[in-house]
Amino acid sequence: MARRSAQKRSRNPNAPKRGKTAWNLFFTEHRDDVKKENPALNIHEIQKKISEMWQQCNEETKHQYLKQQQANQIEYEEKLARYKEEQKNKRSQSKKKNNQGGQTKKSSNNDSNNIETNNE
Repeated sequence: MARRSAQKRSRNPNAPKRGKTAWNLFFTEHRDDVKKENPALNIHEIQKKISEMWQQCNEETKHQYLKQQQANQIEYEEKLARYKEEQKNKRSQSKKKNNQGGQTKKSSNNDSNNIETNNE
């Protein structure tokens, strides 16, 4: 079994971020209210309380957050497609520049070799 490297793969800061899940949207919306009602609770207790609220929600309320999640997912996929296209274009442009630079060097080397062989 192969070992994982100790270093975490770096993420491009320009890459789009994933959309929030329905639970995250619900949590974000209700966290401040629960915190105001119960200022003595720590983050874990707040999370438990909101989790209980989520479980007690009716299907209509959950469906509202699921719709928001789907909208966020569609937006993320569109941004990701544009980002990937930009990255592809950047790579192809850099390859073109590298190839053009490499061809001039090769041709100059070939010319110098031809000159040397002609002089001999």
